[in-house]
Amino acid sequence: MTNSPDVLVIGGGIVGSASAFHLARRGASVVLLEANELAYGATGRNLGYVWVHTRRSGPELDLVMHLRRELEELQGILDDDFGLRTEGGLLYVHTDDQLATLREFVERRQADGVDIRLIDGDEARALAPILPDTVIGASFCPLDAKMDSPRYVRAFGNAAARHGARIVEHSPVRSLERDGARITRVVTDAETFTPARVV
Repeated sequence: MTNSPDVLVIGGGIVGSASAFHLARRGASVVLLEANELAYGATGRNLGYVWVHTRRSGPELDLVMHLRRELEELQGILDDDFGLRTEGGLLYVHTDDQLATLREFVERRQADGVDIRLIDGDEARALAPILPDTVIGASFCPLDAKMDSPRYVRAFGNAAARHGARIVEHSPVRSLERDGARITRVVTDAETFTPARVV
């Protein structure tokens, strides 16, 4: 690949790696630049929860549901195992007052269209035996999931590379040159790029 790709992606977190993958899969020539290594920043350091349970109605819930619908197929699409677990998630309570608040929360979430239900303490402990006997109830959302975040990002990066993207790690961007609003030149320690577009 030349140093004049169709798209130059700066940053190798989930947004950058997923963008590189989808663009390369559609036939664009792509270079992804990462200052350290893929998944080094915030994406690779979070706990990896896909938490449908508490997402607010509107764009927040719409976005997580879009991901959740595709998540189980992604391991096959990316041809990589990123440690996906889809056992659902719990919020649990210890007092009657907390249970009353949780019941209202579950009713609101159900009204938003979220697959969630209120369960008693025994049901919660059957799902999560580590919970103490003081737990008297919980909300359970079967859509909640968890993954290994660094592996998730690298799965996108590896798949992007298989589709022809060039992944350049340990390559911090030192300067950007512009022509009006358009970035025309991207300079790193080792290389200079003149992409058609920068994201």
